[in-house]
Amino acid sequence: MDFKGNENSSISYEILEGLKPGSNYIWSVLRQKKISEYLQIELNYNGRKSEENKTIHSGGLNIRAVF
Repeated sequence: MDFKGNENSSISYEILEGLKPGSNYIWSVLRQKKISEYLQIELNYNGRKSEENKTIHSGGLNIRAVF
């Protein structure tokens, strides 16, 4: 990634999605399962890593009732 500008502004952070110039890695895993006729579960995991920063892990769990 090659970015010219102020990396510390909120606009730059949003545009770069929190990544820094140089080599960056982004990965994600999503798992969906139907538990019953009316219930669905979704598990997601995201990670990102740049040269100078530690790896950042984030995830979530959603349970959905369908009527």
